[in-house]
Amino acid sequence: RKERNRAAARAVAAEARRRGVPLVVGITPYLGEGGGLAPLDPEAGALLAALADSGAVVFDVAAALGAAPEPPPALYQDHVHFTEAGHRAVGDALGRLLLRHLYDPPYSRPER
Repeated sequence: RKERNRAAARAVAAEARRRGVPLVVGITPYLGEGGGLAPLDPEAGALLAALADSGAVVFDVAAALGAAPEPPPALYQDHVHFTEAGHRAVGDALGRLLLRHLYDPPYSRPER
């Protein structure tokens, strides 16, 4: 099943690339019991790597949260859902990433 999921993700990335549509993917880390960000599950990391290998832009959500002025516990309402500060940290970083990648030459026109 895991390989089937990666194959399906690669197919989505290939179709997006064929159409000239940038694909941005990311996986939000959980807030760990000690108040830090929990590491991504190895399968989630493998999925992101497969998508990156297929041309998707990987958004590092953990890095966005780590760069926030607030500590991780202030960015989450619970172990999954963001506070306003968490949404702002992710949104600001995602906006910067989109500005960098949206107009890159690979996405300037669809493949024919």
